[in-house]
Amino acid sequence: AAGLMYLQSLQGRTPRSIGPLIAQVTLEEHHEDEMEITEHPVEQNAAITDHAYKRPAEVTIRCGWSNSPSPLNTGLIDIPANIFAGVEATVAPFAGPSSVVQKIYAQLLALQASAQPLIIYTGKRVYTSMLLRGVAVVTDDKSENALFVVCRAKQVILVQTQIVSV
Repeated sequence: AAGLMYLQSLQGRTPRSIGPLIAQVTLEEHHEDEMEITEHPVEQNAAITDHAYKRPAEVTIRCGWSNSPSPLNTGLIDIPANIFAGVEATVAPFAGPSSVVQKIYAQLLALQASAQPLIIYTGKRVYTSMLLRGVAVVTDDKSENALFVVCRAKQVILVQTQIVSV
């Protein structure tokens, strides 16, 4: 994407992003990693690892975009069209051309509806195999021409299986 390459050349690293969408501003990132641990008694000298497992990682990101001109706004078209097939029309049924924030909001909802694993880049970590669990937006008189979003994502733990003959 043009916006991604522009920012990489300026900063020398990958910018914060939710899948293919690069936020103009990131206000907050909340990272959560938990371990599920049994509450049942564990026999002495037993392998403790048999009684605990890591839960999928979760991240909540507060970020935003505006209708103001930006190099990031030029990268919207680079997202594969099949991800948004039929969704954008139902999300933004406005007559005439949609604003940048309307298009980005529609694309976030389409990414969520696609249920395709995303890569999320934050300031502290790169998350793989993430699904958008929630997309929350509040619009008021001060944010009519901006999009402030709270995105909640959860990791899908992928495993490989194989068939073994016994």
